[in-house]
Amino acid sequence: MTFRRKLRQLNLSYSGRFAKKALSINSSVLSLCKQLRKLINQNAPDARRVGIKLLEAGVPRENFDILSMEGETIGKLSSGCFSPNLKIGIGMGYLPASKVKKEGSPVLVSIRNRHVKAITSKMPFVPQTYYRKSE
Repeated sequence: MTFRRKLRQLNLSYSGRFAKKALSINSSVLSLCKQLRKLINQNAPDARRVGIKLLEAGVPRENFDILSMEGETIGKLSSGCFSPNLKIGIGMGYLPASKVKKEGSPVLVSIRNRHVKAITSKMPFVPQTYYRKSE
């Protein structure tokens, strides 16, 4: 079945009516998307996923507290381990956007009642070093 025949079955012509119908559908979908985006932004948590690199000896683990330099709890680690490539402890956690202004912000990680100095970092921690051939 050809495109024009399908349009005739849908009671649309190839001319102005089709364009008007398509525009009205697109505009309603766009307005719905805008409303949905506003709703999501209003209810979105104010947390950012950040990488954490320890500056002292220690291995961060899941659910350890992330503290500000003043000692107040500002977040939790969602995962952490020792990196054999970097030879330091690394982790990933969620912090309020207001507390983390830029990469390299100093924080503390509470590891077994001991506060270890750390900094926020970009992820991935280890840059990609391999090359994929394009097919």
